[in-house]
Amino acid sequence: MRTRRTRRIRPLLALLLISAVIPALVVHRAEAETPGGGVSVLDVTGRGSVSVEPDTARVTLSVSTISPKAAESVSRNAEITGRVIKNLKTVVGGDNVTTRGYRLYPEYEYNSETKKRELVGYRAVNAIVAETKELREIGRIIDITTQSGATSIENVSFRIENDEEWKRKALREAIEDAMGTANVAANASGVRILRILSISLGGAAPPVVMKEYQLRIEGARAKSPNTPIEPGDIVINATVRMRFEIGGQPAGKE
Repeated sequence: MRTRRTRRIRPLLALLLISAVIPALVVHRAEAETPGGGVSVLDVTGRGSVSVEPDTARVTLSVSTISPKAAESVSRNAEITGRVIKNLKTVVGGDNVTTRGYRLYPEYEYNSETKKRELVGYRAVNAIVAETKELREIGRIIDITTQSGATSIENVSFRIENDEEWKRKALREAIEDAMGTANVAANASGVRILRILSISLGGAAPPVVMKEYQLRIEGARAKSPNTPIEPGDIVINATVRMRFEIGGQPAGKE
C-alpha cells in the first residue's frame, strides 16, 4: 500500500517542484468549455530576444546664442544655424537635415548686491536633427557641427528602419521557449500535453536605443578631428503566453 501511494503522489510532487523553480509556469484546473467537467491546464510564458546592428543614426544638436537685445540674438543665431545646416548637408544630404524647434526667451541672473533678478539678455535656441545611414560618419557629423558653431550635441540615437523581420524572429523564439518549457514540465510531472488551448502574444518591444551620448561645448570648440562613436547592438524583445491542456502520461509510459 505504501508503494502505491508513493507512485500516486509522485507526479504532484514533480509539478510542485517545477512551479517553485520556474515562476512563469502555472498548473491548475479550469472549467471546460463543454458542460460536465473540467480540464487540467498548464500556463507558460515564453521569452525571445534578437540582437541586431542598427542601420540608421540620428544626431540631435542645437545652436544657442545670447545678446543684450532680442533682435541681435535672433540674427546671430540665424547666421550660425545657417552655417551649421549648410555644412551638415555636405555630409548627410539636404533631405536628412531638419529643424526641430525654435525658442527665444529673456534670461535673468540674480544680483547678490541688489537682491534682485536682473535681465542679462535674450537667448535664442534652434534645434537641428540630422539622420544618416552611414554610421561611420557620426563622428564627422559631431566634429563638423561643433566647428561650425553648434553649442550642444543633445544625443545620438540608433534604430532599425525596417524591424518587422526581427520582431517576428523574436516572437518565434518566444514561442519556441514556451513550447520547450511546457514539454519539460509535462515530462517531469508524468503527464502529457494534449493540445494548445490559447496563445497570447505580448508582441515584440520596439527597438531601443542602446547608447545615448551627450556633449556640451562651452567656449572652445572640440579639436578632435575624429570623435569616436560606437553604436552597439539594438535588442528586440518579445513575450508570449501559452495555455496547454494536459493529462494522462507522457508517450511511451502508458
